[in-house]
Amino acid sequence: MAQGTRVFIRNLMSSSLALDINLVDNTSGKKTHTGLLEEQAKHHQDQKSIAELVRISVETVKSISYLQECDVLMAVPAMLNKGFDLPRELAKGISTGIGKPNMTPNFLLEGKQGSAKAVDLSQKWDVWASCLFRYDGSSLARRRVMLVDDKYQSGVTMQFWAAELLKMGASEAHGLSMVKTLRDTDNQ
Repeated sequence: MAQGTRVFIRNLMSSSLALDINLVDNTSGKKTHTGLLEEQAKHHQDQKSIAELVRISVETVKSISYLQECDVLMAVPAMLNKGFDLPRELAKGISTGIGKPNMTPNFLLEGKQGSAKAVDLSQKWDVWASCLFRYDGSSLARRRVMLVDDKYQSGVTMQFWAAELLKMGASEAHGLSMVKTLRDTDNQ
């Protein structure tokens, strides 16, 4: 929200963590090791890259107390008709690796959603808010939830779903992304 030149920031996440940034620098276009794994996993459905991202994520969760304390985890929701969805695959593997319930299958997005990638940053929240979704799972009241995503760019997606989880009674929402984009505008 803005007021003149003031920008009000409300961070709804209890924490946000990315395993790495996606690019080595601002000019070469060269990806970091984790950035390359994310790209291979997302765009080529490379099972070895997915397995390595899951392994690194599980290792990370086991080394950070506030992530260990999460009760459940879920991928940021994707449309039902979306084919392969990397966050969903990652959540499944991480859930198995840390022994926490994966609530991803209980969140169903329905209705039309425009592409959040195709709109200006100021419109991303509205794109998500235009979706119809339902949750068909056990109560999230007082539960600590870990949100899993492949890429953290501007943070709008994580913030939006954290807001929804908090409305549903979750006590905390922690974000775990594979990579943070080097810039908030590079959706490579």
